[in-house]
Amino acid sequence: MSDVQQLLTMIDTELPREEWAVWPGGRVGAVESALIDAVLSIQANYGSEHNGVRRAVNRYVASLGPNSDANDLQRLADFDSETL
Repeated sequence: MSDVQQLLTMIDTELPREEWAVWPGGRVGAVESALIDAVLSIQANYGSEHNGVRRAVNRYVASLGPNSDANDLQRLADFDSETL
């Protein structure tokens, strides 16, 4: 049995699949907010929609306007760092 096959077998037998069924969400198609979320989440209080990391990400996305998908790394790179 190859190393890869051994790993796949271990994953199938040892990791509880029922925990995989619920996906808590994420930022699919929104690389800007995903990157901000990842950086701010390092040793931080994730919070609710009204505080913590989620509030900061939501505030950034809101600043982009209602038609933005927050999926442009160049826009994020050009964003004023003090404002961010």
